Amino acid sequence: MTEKNRDILAVKGFLITRVTTPSEHLCISRFKDKEIIVDEITKELEQIDAQLINRFSCIRTRAYQKIIPSHAIPLQKYNGRALYLVPMDEVIPLREDWEKEIVEELRKLDQEIRVYLRSNAERLVKVRKYFKQKFGKEITFDIPPLAERAKLDLTPFNIDFQVWRDYLEEQHRQQVIELTQKRREMIDELEREIEEEKQRQIEAAANAIKDQVAQALGELVADISKKTKQEKLTENLKKIRRRAQSLGLIHVGDLDKLLSVGIEICESYQDNAKLDIATRHLSDLLKVSGTSLAETISKAQKKLREEAPESPRLKKLKAELIA
Repeated sequence: MTEKNRDILAVKGFLITRVTTPSEHLCISRFKDKEIIVDEITKELEQIDAQLINRFSCIRTRAYQKIIPSHAIPLQKYNGRALYLVPMDEVIPLREDWEKEIVEELRKLDQEIRVYLRSNAERLVKVRKYFKQKFGKEITFDIPPLAERAKLDLTPFNIDFQVWRDYLEEQHRQQVIELTQKRREMIDELEREIEEEKQRQIEAAANAIKDQVAQALGELVADISKKTKQEKLTENLKKIRRRAQSLGLIHVGDLDKLLSVGIEICESYQDNAKLDIATRHLSDLLKVSGTSLAETISKAQKKLREEAPESPRLKKLKAELIA
């Protein structure tokens, strides 16, 4: 990336800083047992039916593997935390999907659990009987409002990467107040860390978009006979382009040209002359060549993935990012 390109970048969006969903352990009792194996052991007993318990993990999986990936770009992990960048125009759809598919589902689950706990279901009767024998008194099971425990927090995100600045300043705070010279040295180091982290996160987001383009081109070559496939992939690439523009990443490297060429290839599939021109544009842009379109795109995919290597997390989320 040139210094000129760095100057015109204006990354903007929202950083997902917290995602929480209620745990099934709200409905699981843990208690010590005097039974000795080596030491006292801790037992767990599910208060409710297994089908209701499993709903917690289904909702959690939907949040992390469907809702968030469909609206956000994954960044590199920071201090072991997975971070996601949400474009400005994806914030409202993200909030709507979160409310509909997570919060509303938790309200339904909440109601079903409360109905179950007021019932005389065979398993519940046995659980109550066991606890009465164990502790010598009736046990009343209850749960907190589940929907209130679903949290999705977004923080404005800008080129200064204020979130990382805050994290890093906190780590250095005690040291930088000791001596004037030491303070200056550490502030300089802090600024270098911020700049390096900024560039890593910009490149990570751009690489995620490059991987989506490679995926789309591969799908196109896999089945060139279906016009509906071509139209869908064209729209997908246009959506990716809008997302890159919204995030301010369109000028990173050759991303703008790459997306334009990808769209040009998809739109030219019914016209051999135009397709030949579009393929040459791809060859010139990525410095690859082949005896056929399929071979050229195959080499282009390999080149893109060399530039944007897949992390295990990106590989896992790739299908959702394209959808």
